[in-house]
Amino acid sequence: MMRGLSLSGYIALAVLLLPQSPAASDVTFSRDVAPIVFEHCVYCHRAGNIAPFSMMTYGAVRPWAKSIRLEVLTRRMPPWFAAPSPGKFSHDRRLSDADIQTIVAWIDSGAREGNPPEIPSPPQFSDGWQIGRPDLVVTMSEAYKIPASGVVPPVLLPTDYVFPEDTWVQAIEVRPGNLTVVHQALARLGSGGIADSLNLYSSGLGATMFREGYGKFIPKGTRVHLQMHYTTTGRESTDRTQVGFKFAVKPVHTEVRTGIAEANATPVPVLLESHQGTSTFPLPSTNARIHGFRLHMATRGGNAAATLVLPDGSRRVLFAAAGWGDNWEHEYVLSKPEAIPSGAVVEFTASYDGPVQKLPRETHVLYFEWTEVNETNRNDLQPIAISANPLFTTGVLR
Repeated sequence: MMRGLSLSGYIALAVLLLPQSPAASDVTFSRDVAPIVFEHCVYCHRAGNIAPFSMMTYGAVRPWAKSIRLEVLTRRMPPWFAAPSPGKFSHDRRLSDADIQTIVAWIDSGAREGNPPEIPSPPQFSDGWQIGRPDLVVTMSEAYKIPASGVVPPVLLPTDYVFPEDTWVQAIEVRPGNLTVVHQALARLGSGGIADSLNLYSSGLGATMFREGYGKFIPKGTRVHLQMHYTTTGRESTDRTQVGFKFAVKPVHTEVRTGIAEANATPVPVLLESHQGTSTFPLPSTNARIHGFRLHMATRGGNAAATLVLPDGSRRVLFAAAGWGDNWEHEYVLSKPEAIPSGAVVEFTASYDGPVQKLPRETHVLYFEWTEVNETNRNDLQPIAISANPLFTTGVLR
C-alpha cells in the first residue's frame, strides 16, 4: 500500500495508468466529450434536476472544467458504489478508462468547443411520469408539514387508497410533491417492520418497471404507505407525494419479490472506530434467481457485501459495495440473473466507519429482487427490469 501520497499524486498516478490519450489538439467538446456527457451525466445534470449545474451545452459545462477533471479522475462522478467485481451490471454508470482519458485530454488542451454542428442531439427528458400515464395514482392521505430547520426524523405515512381486489402491477413510480424537501421516499406494501419495497425515489434512481410477464402482486385490501425522509431548507413547507402504477396488461407468470436484509448496528462503546453488522435472508425451498441489488446505508456506512451461503456451507460473494454516499442510491441490475439453489441463504454484512463518541442504532439495508424459477421462465436469463424510455409515454410496456 502506498503511504504519504497526496491527492494530486494519486491523480497523477491515475493519469499514468489510463490508456494512451488521444492527441490533445484533436479533442473537442462537440465531437468527443458531448457524447460521453449525454450518456453518463445529464440524467442528473440538467435544468430543474438534482445536480448543482447543467451539462446539456458547452456553455454550461465549460466553467466547471477543472472541477469535472478532479471528479472523473477520482471516480467520484458519476457516483457508482458497486465494486468492479463480482457482478456485471446492465446500465453501469461508470466511465470507462477511455472516457476519462478523453475528458482529461479535452480539459488539459484548453477545453475547446470544436465545431458546433458535430454535437449529437441531446437526450430528451419528459417532465411527466417516467412510466407514461399511470393507470392509478395514490396520494399521501394528508399534506405533511416540514419545519424550517432542524433534523426531521423518517416518518411513515399512509396513502389515500385501498386496493379493492388482487392486482398485478408492472410499473411503479414515486413522484415527490415538493422536490426541495424530499430526500428519499419509499413506497412499500403495508406498515409493518419489514414490508415489501415497491419503488424508491432518491437521487440516481428511476421508476420500477418490469418486462412483460413479470410483476409485483398487491393483495386485496392493501394500503400503500410512504416512508419519507425530509430535509429542511430554512423555510416552512409542505409535501404531498404520489405513487403511480401501471397495471399488467397480459398475464403475469412470475411474481417479483423483494428480499430485505438489515445489518443494523446496536449501541457500541465510546470511541469505537469501526463496527460491523451482519444479517441473513433465507430464500424459500425452491430454485430461485436474484436479479439485482439496492443498498441503503446510513451516513457512517462504509463497505458492504452480499454473500450467497449454499446448503453445503460454501460461500460466494454476489455483490460488493466499496464506499457509500448518502446522497445517491442505485439499482444494481445484474446483466444475467444469479441462480440460487434451493436452501441457500443470502448473508448481508455492512461496515460502519469513522470515529464517534456514541453510535446510535443505524439503518443499513440490502434490498434484492428475486423470483422463483418456474416452467415459463426457466430459460429466461435476461434482466427483468427495464429503464424508462420513450415507449412508456405511449402507455405500452414491452
